[in-house]
Amino acid sequence: MSTLCGMDTTHNATGDVVDNPKDWIDVLGNGLLKKKILKCGNVKLERPGNGQNVKIWVKIMHENGDVILGRQRLSFTINGKDVIKALEICVPLMYIQEKALILTDSKFCSGRASSEASEMKPGSRLLLEVHLLSISGTRLEVKPKADQLKMIMNERQKGNCYFQTKNYKLAILCYTCALTIIDANTKDVLDHEDEKSFLDEKVKCYSNIAACHLNTGNLEEAFSCCDIVLQHQPQHCKALFRKGKVLELQEKYFLSIKFLRKASQVEPANQEIERELKLVFDKWAEKSEGASNAKTMNACPLFLAEDSNIENTNNHSETRENPEECQEI
Repeated sequence: MSTLCGMDTTHNATGDVVDNPKDWIDVLGNGLLKKKILKCGNVKLERPGNGQNVKIWVKIMHENGDVILGRQRLSFTINGKDVIKALEICVPLMYIQEKALILTDSKFCSGRASSEASEMKPGSRLLLEVHLLSISGTRLEVKPKADQLKMIMNERQKGNCYFQTKNYKLAILCYTCALTIIDANTKDVLDHEDEKSFLDEKVKCYSNIAACHLNTGNLEEAFSCCDIVLQHQPQHCKALFRKGKVLELQEKYFLSIKFLRKASQVEPANQEIERELKLVFDKWAEKSEGASNAKTMNACPLFLAEDSNIENTNNHSETRENPEECQEI
């Protein structure tokens, strides 16, 4: 018998914690993330909510109790994606002054901030000793819409900065954080201007996530994000272009040309789209056992039949893979 984090535990032959399983709460119902209360907090006060700032003491250990990171004070925003997922999920389940032990699979040890916990091998587990010290700030759902919109734009700009340094994983985390704020407003009745602003931000975030996935070769994810954008804005040039690019990489040249043509109709002067179209034509001709490029080009008016209602517009910025300040990528 040994004492770990103020509780009595026993260990098996490999040193893993095997204390009473009834004391643990299976947070997600799949055994990968568990929480155990070591000291009850003040249940008369509210638990932390989205957008609120919390301060905690945290100690990170191997499952057998060996310390990885000694007790440290940490501040973060709930759903701000600044800490590992295990803390993002479990701290909102705690009351002020509560002490808890969190047993987490490595899959919940990733986050925006790098740490020893984020370097865990797949399938390994960690113990986190957490003490919730304080909660401050206003819950996201009651913040003024203008403040929420500013938070969304700030997260998207952070994502753009990460994109510029080719850190696509952290860029996606930032864009996802912005989407979390947007989704928190889905049940609210918004006035027309707020609704339009939130929708515009949603479209930009999904468009940017598509660009990240395209750059990392996650074609299915890029395709899905493009579809979400096009559901809201069917003439979104970048989404049309990226969807065409995905189809090209999947060697679906016929469909690729269809979407690249649509993008070209939205921005006729965009040279990048024209270069991509020529590239796909050449690949399609090569795949068609040497059919001439001219012959392939002549067959393409078929693609325009369903697209004749697309008006030429310059509402979107140039299609390129570099983010712009305050704009989508």
